[in-house]
Amino acid sequence: MALQEKIEALSARISRGQKRGLILGLRGAEGEVLVTPGSLKRFGEEMERYLSTFHASHPALPGAPTDQTLAKVFPRMNSRLARSVAAAWADRGGMVSEEGRLRLRDFVPQDLEKLDRWLEELESESLNRGMQFLSVEEARQHLGISEKEMDLVLQQGREQHRLSIMGEQMLLFKEMERRVLDLLEGMGGDLTLAAVRDASGSTRKYILPLLEHLDARGITRRVGDKRILRKRPPENT
Repeated sequence: MALQEKIEALSARISRGQKRGLILGLRGAEGEVLVTPGSLKRFGEEMERYLSTFHASHPALPGAPTDQTLAKVFPRMNSRLARSVAAAWADRGGMVSEEGRLRLRDFVPQDLEKLDRWLEELESESLNRGMQFLSVEEARQHLGISEKEMDLVLQQGREQHRLSIMGEQMLLFKEMERRVLDLLEGMGGDLTLAAVRDASGSTRKYILPLLEHLDARGITRRVGDKRILRKRPPENT
């Protein structure tokens, strides 16, 4: 077969492959570059892993700068081809490209100041309630926010070591925990569920998950029907 015939046959095969979606044509520095869908998928997954890490480190930013992302993920790839790869993956719904930035499809930039205001409001309400702890759902309804927004509030609170979640999805803020430990220290050795309930003016509904939470964290140790108060945890845990 003559060279020209081979070229024409190869071109025909490539054309059929592109029509069937088996071969993709992306623009590179020297013209069109052919890749398979599998290769594009691998490239896309590499970009998504980078973006996931970037979002975790920069939750308030609307996305990672496109040029920075591509330089980090594809350091040896021609920049024009890398942009074509990013555009192709975005077209297939793998991520979003807008205003010079890339982000995962389900990523929503966080308003950190707003989250802090919500946390402060919940902490104030929690302290007012004493040892009748707010549930996650009660907290969400108190703020009048969506479940997704509530998830962001909880994430922010845990990352700042401001709260923890007890048992049946109850909130324990750090300041409330300090008050709990002050109470337990003042009670001496008689740390039964009933004694803590009576001393706190609360009910079994709240005190049982509280004590189990302290047991799990090693702050108290259960011996029979009583608890032994161990060393108080550091402030940043």
